[in-house]
Amino acid sequence: MALFIQLGTDHPRRRTAAEKEHQRSQAAEKVQWFLEAASGAAKPVILDADGLNLLAQHPEWKQYLTSHVVMTPHMGEMGRLTGKKVSELQKDRIAAARELAAETGAVCVLKDACTVTAAPDGNTWISLAGNPGMATAGSGDVLTGILAGVLAMFLNKRTELPDTGRQAALGVLLHGMAGDLAAKEKGTAGMKAGDIVRGASEVLKNK
Repeated sequence: MALFIQLGTDHPRRRTAAEKEHQRSQAAEKVQWFLEAASGAAKPVILDADGLNLLAQHPEWKQYLTSHVVMTPHMGEMGRLTGKKVSELQKDRIAAARELAAETGAVCVLKDACTVTAAPDGNTWISLAGNPGMATAGSGDVLTGILAGVLAMFLNKRTELPDTGRQAALGVLLHGMAGDLAAKEKGTAGMKAGDIVRGASEVLKNK
């Protein structure tokens, strides 16, 4: 089993300040419980979106992060996790990803035009696959799903497994290739997240 923590907190109904605070508190308790349980069981975990935002608010949770955890921040989330300005991080995205991976002991997938995957041991992969059309709502969610699928796929292998960093880098590559296939068929201007999902299916079918 691979676990991903995303925890959307939006709600169509307007909520009071007390309701919002209660929801944030409940979300924080859930994330902490899942992180602690997964850490003890050495299970793969993917932290995305509000999972990352909660981690930024609770830096003490970094004690639960291991090499089985994959963080997938975009530049804004990376800024909140590190306390640095996005303009500073963009000067050297490879170094930023490596530093966070080394600090936390987890894998960092820093999403940008060229996504950087950094493992705690310093190994780093840069994906040249992908295109501007992938900067669309839901694209990051598709990446999280693909990463979860890749990590879960390797759980059942009886042969020697690639480490989590390599598995994450493979997921990033698959996501980028799927986006490139979607752009070829749909163009970049009107691409949607669903097009990337269908592209992933085609990439796997034709591997």
